Amino acid sequence: MAGSMWLKIDGCEGEATDDGHQKEIDISSWQWGLTHPPSPMGGGGSGGETTAADLTVTKSIDKATPNLMKFCFNAKHFPEVLLTLRKRGESPIDYLKIKMKNGLISSVHPGGNADAPGAESVSFAFDAVEVEYTPQGPDGKAQGAVTMKWDIKKNKEG
Repeated sequence: MAGSMWLKIDGCEGEATDDGHQKEIDISSWQWGLTHPPSPMGGGGSGGETTAADLTVTKSIDKATPNLMKFCFNAKHFPEVLLTLRKRGESPIDYLKIKMKNGLISSVHPGGNADAPGAESVSFAFDAVEVEYTPQGPDGKAQGAVTMKWDIKKNKEG
């Protein structure tokens, strides 16, 4: 399944031209992780609270790059940053949305080489997250969304 991915940050314009995502930031990959330590006593029990890693995206260097760097230097807080993944096809569907709330840019790592002269990774730390997944039915149409909201700072749902 081929698709497209974007990042939307208020005050930071990207170069995307896709329907519904104009002026957002095109990204080529992303990753995020959660870790829940096992109990030191074994037996599959809980050993503490789940921790959330920073969410990291990889993108080409573009018009958003200087602002992303500036926002990192300034520790600028954002009420919301939105990551969207879209399935391509006859009926494109924005099937995954991750809203990072009350966050900041924790790192910007630009770089390149002769084969890929301009790319960067950008990481975000945030206090709360909302995840929405929209499945695609056999007819290709969007089905009802499955959602999750978590207050990372308080380590509780909602």
